Amino acid sequence: MLVSPRIRIKLLAQLCQRLGTSLEAGIDARRAWSGEADKGPRGHRRLLSEIRDGILAGESMADAIARTGGYFPNLLQEMVDVGEQTGNVDQVLLRLAEHYEGEIKLRRTLLAGMAWPLLQLAGTIIIIGIVILVMGWIGESTGQTVDFLGLGLVGERGFSIYVAFVGIVALGVVFAVHSASRGALWIHPVQYACARLPVLGPVIRMLALSRMAWTLSLTTNTEMEIQRAVELSQKSTRNVFFTRQIPFVNSILRQGEQIHVALRKTEIYPAEFLNVIENGEESGRLSESTELLSRQYQERAQSALSILVLLAGFAFWIVVASLIIFLIFRIVISSYLKPLQDALEFLN
Repeated sequence: MLVSPRIRIKLLAQLCQRLGTSLEAGIDARRAWSGEADKGPRGHRRLLSEIRDGILAGESMADAIARTGGYFPNLLQEMVDVGEQTGNVDQVLLRLAEHYEGEIKLRRTLLAGMAWPLLQLAGTIIIIGIVILVMGWIGESTGQTVDFLGLGLVGERGFSIYVAFVGIVALGVVFAVHSASRGALWIHPVQYACARLPVLGPVIRMLALSRMAWTLSLTTNTEMEIQRAVELSQKSTRNVFFTRQIPFVNSILRQGEQIHVALRKTEIYPAEFLNVIENGEESGRLSESTELLSRQYQERAQSALSILVLLAGFAFWIVVASLIIFLIFRIVISSYLKPLQDALEFLN
């Protein structure tokens, strides 16, 4: 699961947009997928060729997509299946394209806010490595070892150990991010803990609820069974804080209760979210109500996320500045004050 190929979200948004536009214009699905099989990276083209071949052989689009394994998100596979059953797969794909475009914008906001602090961190890491090397060269020329970090990292050997340590930490971060994007089980406790944090938690939950409301608006606008629609919507949050409630919600829905009643009994959904769903169910306009709710939550979450990223960048800058000041003091103590103290003790 962690090493299987997964389509990039930008490529996915473009694919959904082109396919949806082609199908909406009346182009046959076999012809539309044949045109897509010649676009994108080699591995992408190979999998799309398999989908094209499956459709040409008489398979449904959903079944052909499912045979690619985990290359496409579950949401896409489920919604294409529903779209084919209801005859509106073109509109499903166009709405999915809009959804994935929103995800791309959100990622850009996050990356833009963290770019400068990350550059500062990279610069600090490089400077520390250079200083370790320089201190080693100075020690070789003067015959006196200068360990400004106090960790025994001096010269080329110390530099090698330092690079190895930084590399291991970087690989650990990459692995954690990759695991989180693939929904690895070991990351679930971290997701749950983050969702309950005082400041970060509300933003994480708001983004998750935005995805859930959007998926609910899409699924309830089809002939999909309500229990399946709600389960798929909960899964779309991609956060164990909500997905862990799926069995409980399903059990309530099987008793014939409405969606807002089942979700309310979990005691984790905000009153505003539940009230919109309740009003939508009572008025028969659940799809329209949840789509509007999704947009509102996404806008509010993006605004809050921008502020959080700004504060995180400032806090990160303080940490980096503190580290630099610490290194300067260590260099001064190791290079000047300690030799001076040794000289005074020798005179006394």
